[in-house]
Amino acid sequence: MIPKEKHPHISTMIPHLWELLAQNEKEFFQIYSAFEQVAPKEILLEEGMIPEYCYILIQGQVKVTMESYGGRRHIVNLICPGKLFGYRTFFMGKPSAVRISAVGASLVYKFPLTVLEDIARENPKVSYWLMLESYRDIFLSDRRSVGLLVKQSRARMAEGLLLLKEMYGLKPNGSLNINPTRKDMGELSNMTISNAIRTLNAFEEEGLIKMEGREITILNEKSIDEIARKG
Repeated sequence: MIPKEKHPHISTMIPHLWELLAQNEKEFFQIYSAFEQVAPKEILLEEGMIPEYCYILIQGQVKVTMESYGGRRHIVNLICPGKLFGYRTFFMGKPSAVRISAVGASLVYKFPLTVLEDIARENPKVSYWLMLESYRDIFLSDRRSVGLLVKQSRARMAEGLLLLKEMYGLKPNGSLNINPTRKDMGELSNMTISNAIRTLNAFEEEGLIKMEGREITILNEKSIDEIARKG
């Protein structure tokens, strides 16, 4: 985790938004914002709640999940470092339809949504930026939801592995830079934990991945990509 004295400046975390702010807006923003350490599995926003804060992920991993019929949860989005999140339903005036929680120990930068709202009301450039961000999030979420519904289990798992690599990258040893539980992999691929374990074991037996505890290494990305695309 990043030591407190080495926390990055907000201008480096959201440069595209920061450059749109007037000087007084930047000062206003910083007065009401703060860094926060988030424990593994800690919930930042629960389903049915009206969000109070907007967040930027600085370090770690955060997932967005939704409960499906039967009570099983599935991951509809993953938050990567530098991403703004937790603001969409606030501007709609609706309770959140998703749960946002940390996968592992994480560091976030948070600020009241009322601050962002006040700035957006006065600054049309910020409003437009937020609109574009929302459109991108909705597009990616919709595309992922369709994949979870129409693809076969092997394709869903393959797509999930590629998503983890895209969002979080790799460790120096080549493994994914996130150590998901088998429950996480099931939620990511819209399957039960037992099915997730069977699918991962099959991938390992076929030489596509290597598993050491929760650590996963993709050994044959080309084949994983083909499985994901063919559905």
